[in-house]
Amino acid sequence: MMQTSKFILSWDDYPPPRLKARNGVWDVRVSIPSKLKFLYSGGATEKRKSTQTVDKRIAEKRKIIKCHEIYNEFDKKQLEYFNAKQDKQLSQQHLYDEGAKFDILKLAKSMSVKHPNVRVLTLNEPFSDLLELKQKLDTAAVMVREADPKKEDIVAWQEVRKAKGQSYSLNEYPDFIFGFERRLLSARYLSSTVRFFWEDLLIKAAQQQGLKPPIFNEAKGDEFWFPDDLKLVIRPRRNKPADKNISNLLKDWDARVDRDYNKSATVRKLKRSIRKFVTLVGDLDVDEVRPTHGFAFADALLTQNPKYSRQSLRDYVSFCGSFFNMFVEQGLIDVNPFNRLNLKQRGREKVNWLPFTKDELRRIFSYNWNEQLRLLLSILVTTGMRLEEAVALTWDRYNDTEHEGIRYFSLISTGFEEVDVKTESSVRYVLLHPDLKLPPKQDTGRLFSFAHNVAGSLINPVLRDMFNNPRKRTHSFRRSFKIMYRDLGVEERSIDALVGHGEGDASRKAYAGVGVPKRFEMLCGLEHPWLTQDAHKVHPK
Repeated sequence: MMQTSKFILSWDDYPPPRLKARNGVWDVRVSIPSKLKFLYSGGATEKRKSTQTVDKRIAEKRKIIKCHEIYNEFDKKQLEYFNAKQDKQLSQQHLYDEGAKFDILKLAKSMSVKHPNVRVLTLNEPFSDLLELKQKLDTAAVMVREADPKKEDIVAWQEVRKAKGQSYSLNEYPDFIFGFERRLLSARYLSSTVRFFWEDLLIKAAQQQGLKPPIFNEAKGDEFWFPDDLKLVIRPRRNKPADKNISNLLKDWDARVDRDYNKSATVRKLKRSIRKFVTLVGDLDVDEVRPTHGFAFADALLTQNPKYSRQSLRDYVSFCGSFFNMFVEQGLIDVNPFNRLNLKQRGREKVNWLPFTKDELRRIFSYNWNEQLRLLLSILVTTGMRLEEAVALTWDRYNDTEHEGIRYFSLISTGFEEVDVKTESSVRYVLLHPDLKLPPKQDTGRLFSFAHNVAGSLINPVLRDMFNNPRKRTHSFRRSFKIMYRDLGVEERSIDALVGHGEGDASRKAYAGVGVPKRFEMLCGLEHPWLTQDAHKVHPK
C-alpha cells in the first residue's frame, strides 16, 4: 500500500516564527522541520518572508501573517511531493501492465490461441471471455514448461560448449521441443508479472460488470530456469482495483475541496484529516471502509494525543466523512461509513465555562497587564468575541464611517481578503462599545502581534492563579457577555447574533432584519466600569 501520509505534519508540528533583521528590514523566519528538509534542495534550513518594514513594532504585527504564508508553503510542498510520488507509481504500474499485455498477446499469437471477443485486455471486455482466454493460455504455457529439459542437462550442455570455446547461449540449445522463442514467451507468461496482472484484471472486470470477483490461490514461484542476467521484472500484486484505494483518490478529493470551499483553514483540515486516517488506520479501498474503522481512527488519535477533546475527535471524523460523501454521490459506495458514529464516550468532555462576576471583572482589570493584553481583554469583555477571533483582528477590517458614531470590525470575507472564522454564523460585524478605547487608527496591519494560541497561554495562567477555578478562563468572557445582556432583558436570539451563534451577517436571515444601529443600541445598554478604573498591580493570589 502507499503510505503517502507518512510524513504529513500539521501546523501544530511546525516550528514557531522568529524575527531577524536583514539589511535593516525585518524578516519572519521559520526553520524547515527535519522531516520536510528532503523537499528542499541546496541544504536549506529555514524559510523567510520579508515584513517590508524597518520598524520592529510593525514587523511584530505582521509576523503571524508572514508565518502563516510559510506554513501554507510547507503544506503545499507536502501535497506536491505526495502527488508526484503517486504519479510516479501510477506511471510505473502502467508500464508493468502494458508489458504484461504484450506478453499475453504475443504468446497467444505464437501458440495460435485466440478468443474472438478479447482484443486488447480491458475491463470492458466480457469477464467470461477474459477468463476463458486466460485458461487456454495457462494450459499452453504449462505444456511448454512440462516439455522443458531438466536444468542440469542444460547446464551440462553449456559447460561442454564453453570448454570447447563454442557459443553456449540458450537460444542455441537444441532440445527445446517448442523452440527457444516459445519457451521464452511461456516463461514470461508464467511469471509473477503476468499472473498478477491477470488476477487484478479479472477482479476489476468482475466488479465493474456486477459479478462476484474470483478468488485466486497463492501461486508458486516462477518455475522456468534462466541465467541471472535474464531475470524478469516483477510487477507488484494489487489484489484489488488500485483506483479505489484512498491514496489514489486524493487528487480528486483535493480538487473537489479547492472547488467547493473558500476558507483556507477548512481546506487544510479536509485534506489533512483523510491523510491522517490513511496514516493511522490504513490505505483501504473506499468500499472496504466500515464504521468500525471510524472508531479505530478515533482510538488511534487518542493514542497519539490523549488530550484530544470530544469535539476534536468529532471534527476529524466529520472531515473524513466529507471525503466519503463524494463517493456516495458518485455511486462508488452506497453508504457513508462515518455517518452518525457515536463517539460520546471518547475524548475529553467539553468544558462548561462559568462567567466572571462583576467583582471578578474588576479584579481582572486591576491586574497590571501589558498594553496589548489589556486591549485584548477589553475587546473580549465588550464584544463577546472568541479569543482567536480577536487576536486576528486587522485595521483593514475596521470601519467608523458607515454609520455615524458607530465603530465595528467586519468578519465578512471579501474578494480581496479571506477572514478565518469558526462557523458560518461567526461571519458578522463586531460592534464596538463606546467605552472601548482603541489605539490610534492605522491604515493596515494587525492589532495584535500574538501568534496562534499564544495569547491564551499568557492570560489563562493569571486567571487560574486569581480564581483557582478550571472553568474560569478566557472563554468565560463570552459567558459573562451573554449573562450581562440577559440581565438587561435582551432576547436570546439577539445575544447569539452578537457573539456569532446566530445567523451571520452574510446570511439573508441575519438578526431577523435588525440592522447595525439597533444592535449598537443593545450593545450600549450595558456599562463597563472596569475599563475606566485605575489599573494597579494586583497579585493573583
